[in-house]
Amino acid sequence: MVFSSPCVSPKSHFDIQTNNEQGKSFTAHAHQDLEILYFHAGSGTHQIGTHTFLLQPGSLYFIAPQTLHCLQAHQGSQFFIITFDLKFLPPTSSVAADHDPYRLPLLAPFALQKQLQFHLKPELALQIEQLCLTLLQEKNNHCPCAQDIQRALLTILIGHAFRSHAEVIQNLMPQTVPTARKKEVLVRTLRLIDEGFHQKLSLEEAAGQLYLSSCHLAHLLKRETGKTFVDLLTEKRLEKSSQLLLHTELSINEIASRVGFEDAAYFTKRFRQKVGLSPKAYRAHHTDNRPSQIGER
Repeated sequence: MVFSSPCVSPKSHFDIQTNNEQGKSFTAHAHQDLEILYFHAGSGTHQIGTHTFLLQPGSLYFIAPQTLHCLQAHQGSQFFIITFDLKFLPPTSSVAADHDPYRLPLLAPFALQKQLQFHLKPELALQIEQLCLTLLQEKNNHCPCAQDIQRALLTILIGHAFRSHAEVIQNLMPQTVPTARKKEVLVRTLRLIDEGFHQKLSLEEAAGQLYLSSCHLAHLLKRETGKTFVDLLTEKRLEKSSQLLLHTELSINEIASRVGFEDAAYFTKRFRQKVGLSPKAYRAHHTDNRPSQIGER
């Protein structure tokens, strides 16, 4: 799947229409842009690639660029069609995506449309319909900030779809990520931990540096390593602390601070859980059993 930015004029990055403008049925075709179809009345079928979906009120469809799809809507059907290119997304998002649908949550629905039908509960469906109506109004607004408002509304719309199906998406995304991509994420995550374990480092910060959602990174790490981000970070800190205990005369408080623990008591607790000894006892045990020829203190 390729999310390439088409060569378009600055004013054609975004568009929204109703089926009153577009008609009700379309033969098989594909677009250069990303497309969202929100169906709020009537029935019919929508074929995306080799998958056929039943059109029903409250359904969202996300069509990736160059994806063949065919729409057959019955009499009385009502829907909105939104088209935009990758550059229309928030500026940091288009850079982060790097044309890779797995780096950006806003593109996840497009990557998973063939595996998942986005059907919304009535309350959320009304919110999405209102967002579409507002977007339609903003389309003809020539205020200097109109495009920023459109971008914000579009982001909210996609975000609602993602959040309403978050659990399923998070389960599917790691399966969809290519093996090479998984390896890249793991290598870069471990490198971030190696280089930043002595500082405050959170899952959210690491995910941000990798241009991933924190949920996506957490799920991928758990699936691939069996461990959480905190597990991996704590292991690194304890590994480094054991080296400092054996090869320096730093105090327990100093070591805790140097490896990223804000509290020496918590450091001692985690060290004991991992090693079976307190840091002080660990140092004493290995000092007492250290061969004299290497410089017993």
